[in-house]
Amino acid sequence: MAGVTAWRLGWLRGSRSVVWPGTDPRDLVRLAIAAIVASPFAAIVGVSMGARTGTEPSLMQMLAMTVAAGAPPILVWIGFGSWTADRSRPWGPALFAGVVASLACWPFLQLAIDGVSRLQQAMGGEVAPALGHTTLEMLRKRSGEPAAWGLALSAVVIAPVAEEITWRGLVQQAMKRMRLPVPAAIAVTAALFALIHWSALPAAARPGGLVALTLLGTTLGWLTERTGRIESAMVAHAAFNLANLLLFSMLPE
Repeated sequence: MAGVTAWRLGWLRGSRSVVWPGTDPRDLVRLAIAAIVASPFAAIVGVSMGARTGTEPSLMQMLAMTVAAGAPPILVWIGFGSWTADRSRPWGPALFAGVVASLACWPFLQLAIDGVSRLQQAMGGEVAPALGHTTLEMLRKRSGEPAAWGLALSAVVIAPVAEEITWRGLVQQAMKRMRLPVPAAIAVTAALFALIHWSALPAAARPGGLVALTLLGTTLGWLTERTGRIESAMVAHAAFNLANLLLFSMLPE
């Protein structure tokens, strides 16, 4: 159904694959500064709340650091976000495109994870855990804490928005500005997007997780270029995170 809808709307055919408008280099500079500031700002907030290297942070500390990391790029996008969309295209279809894309790519992501996990076991590697992200594991262990709801909400709202602004809004567009072909810009950005999650993936789940995140990043990059609006990638990313949270909540203890 998702594939038929995408075809009827013209996202899978035709030569007009790139509708993203010209990006002002000054906006990219502003966003780059915000992205660079985000990690140190999150670290400062974490340390001020008692987080220390080598110890697992509390959910409240994780929530505060997530909000702190997402705030700079989101604020820049709000202030200078006119360049992150083709205003001739309404945002409604772009949001619908995000939902369709998330439904369409979900089975392929799960097949990729399962295939890599089976290959990993066949080669004598560890069995991949059911939960392939450290944040999900923390939420499972501490689901009774009040901050768990806030961290779950931030994973569905703040993290996808901030990450899409940074990766599809900054990195991918900067690569296009450097004359990199659009498919190459999408692929390189997707690979970097996956690698940045390295430490968040348990070692046994890392191979499958990196493959799945690369495929997800490629989908998000294509979706951004095809719809001309970064909001479509934000919605698809948020739907992916929400699906993982719902799936983890249904797993037995």
